[in-house]
Amino acid sequence: MPNPATDPHGAYWLNTVATELREENLNAREIVYSGTNINTVAASGAAQTIPDPRVTPNNHITLTGNCVLTFPTAATGRGFTLALKQDATGGRTVTWPATVKWAGGATPTLTVTAARWDVFSFVCLDGTNWFGFVGGLNFS
Repeated sequence: MPNPATDPHGAYWLNTVATELREENLNAREIVYSGTNINTVAASGAAQTIPDPRVTPNNHITLTGNCVLTFPTAATGRGFTLALKQDATGGRTVTWPATVKWAGGATPTLTVTAARWDVFSFVCLDGTNWFGFVGGLNFS
């Protein structure tokens, strides 16, 4: 086997890189497919707690009533996606946690049309707050 100190482009180096890439690819798949949490808000004024994004990075809530959201404790480098769907009636509202910060300080207006989706992403950059991003509004 070639000495990696004297032959950095030899078979030893190629095998090491290939092994690392395989391991990174497997780890990436574990992150991407680590889970989806589907919740349904059952009554007006109901609270929904979003789980730790390390466990469930993708969340879906069908709004059948007005909803008060509670987010997990913010930790730098964590993030999650939240899809909100209006039920067949529509007109449901959401109260966001105080730890959510929106661009320009303006909370986005939810789509209130029945059976429509809004998608949001949240990331923690400072260890304290969730920075919210609108992925898209009014999907049918």
